[in-house]
Amino acid sequence: MTLPAPSHDSLVRVPLTATRAFSTFGITVVGFMTANLAPVMIIALTDLGYSATGAGTLMTACLLLSAMTCLATARWTTGSGRYKVALIGLALTASGFGAAAVIADPTIAAIGIIIAGLGSGGAVAAGGAALAALRDPDRASGISGFTNRAIVAVVLFIIPLIGIGMGSAFGILAALALAALFTTGWMPDRPKGETGGALNIERSRARTSRSTRLAGFGVLACFAL
Repeated sequence: MTLPAPSHDSLVRVPLTATRAFSTFGITVVGFMTANLAPVMIIALTDLGYSATGAGTLMTACLLLSAMTCLATARWTTGSGRYKVALIGLALTASGFGAAAVIADPTIAAIGIIIAGLGSGGAVAAGGAALAALRDPDRASGISGFTNRAIVAVVLFIIPLIGIGMGSAFGILAALALAALFTTGWMPDRPKGETGGALNIERSRARTSRSTRLAGFGVLACFAL
């Protein structure tokens, strides 16, 4: 006898609390912050000795790696693996951008930025999975988007005040990633009713149409552009 897969309405999701909001929204903000600060980071890299083209290429590679990592880790974040993905992703983001901020060397900065790009993709995937586990994911996504815009606005206001440089452009994001790392345990677990087993994965694959897959890759291509 084949058991029906749990429907969207049958999943028991958790309410949005202060700690869950702080963790989920914070991790999501850190994951997307690189894209928001890319222009400032390019200016900082030119002061380090990069040409405008070289700095733009480096940040483009960072964002592309972030998108690829997000796609690659998405399946792991649907279950309890989201905590490990978030921890590793935030640790890579903090260490990579931290090295770029502290060590004034073009090669070290490039390596650190690439590592941070890999990490930020994991943070985006984990944060998105955590949003889906909340009782009202649509409302939570709206609040998360507002939180993201508000924090980015504050950061973009602060950086020019203290001076655009490697320490401000990359150091602030490294500090945010480090702070978010200690909140990963507050993220909501997957909704109750999801088995997380191989059978459930196969059912999920069967329900995914070809058009949905093409739409997903289309969205990823737009993000890459």
